[in-house]
Order: sequence, then structure tokens, then C-alpha cells
Amino acid sequence: MTIRTALFLPRRTTAALTGAAVGALLLAGCSFNADVTTAKPYAASDGIAVTVSGVTVQNLMVVSTGAGEQAVVLGSFTNTGTADAVVQLQSASSSPTVDVPAGTTVRLGAGEAETTVLLTSKAEPGGLEPMYVGVTGADSVRVDVPIMDGTLPEYQDVAATLG
Repeated sequence: MTIRTALFLPRRTTAALTGAAVGALLLAGCSFNADVTTAKPYAASDGIAVTVSGVTVQNLMVVSTGAGEQAVVLGSFTNTGTADAVVQLQSASSSPTVDVPAGTTVRLGAGEAETTVLLTSKAEPGGLEPMYVGVTGADSVRVDVPIMDGTLPEYQDVAATLG
């Protein structure tokens, strides 16, 4: 067999290769203008996320043992601004504030390296706690914060601090 005859393929093979190439191009074209979900920011955990006046609130949730009981607020506040900020979490039962220095992140929780914020939960675990998140000098944003209990292992230690 010469090199020249090896370059020529039977018609069926040529048709199959052409069909495969066209099919691959058509399938690739479907994702060309598709909206890529993973390119959008989202709350990757049980809590919610919101940004208010240069402060990004991430994974905001409440851990409680029941309605009307004391609860711990979990999450983090990241101040991307150049000025210090005061974040207020206003619920039906309380309005705690948290100082967030410029360019820092403050973690909320019940651990040693975390800021503890307590409130009284108005709803049962599994429900939502209506809350306003505000930063001094900006409008507040209303959010529905999920209420967790100690059922999941990652929240057992926090729930245990509530008694």
C-alpha cells in the first residue's frame, strides 16, 4: 500500500467521521450561549448571603433549640470598604450590633475566636427568622434567616451552648 492510497478513506468511514464532527459542533454550540450557574455567587451552605453598603454577610443563620428560646447567630461579616462599619441585625426580639473594622472579616458563632450574638428566636428550627440587616448610614435589607438546631453534627456544639 502506498502512502497515497492510505490517505483515502472509504465513503462510509468519511461519512461517519463527518457526521461525528458535525454532531460535536452542534452539541458544543448548545453551551456556547448557556448561562453558567457556577459562575454566579450563591450561598453554598445552610445560611443566606446578602451585601449591604460594602459589608458582605455570608452564611447567616440562627441556631436555636425552639421557638421563644435563646439563639446564637452564625455567619460572617466582611467589610470590603475603607471605613469601619457597624452592622445591626434587627429581629422581632432584639437588635444586636457588631463592629466590623475596615478590610476585615468578623465571624459570628459560639467559639473562642468568634463573636457571639444572641437573640430570642420567634420560630421553630426548620423555619425562618425575619431579620433586617443594616449598616450605619445605609438602608437595611430584609432577609429570612434559616433556623437550625443541633440535629446536624456541625451545629451540635453551638446548640449545646444554649443549654
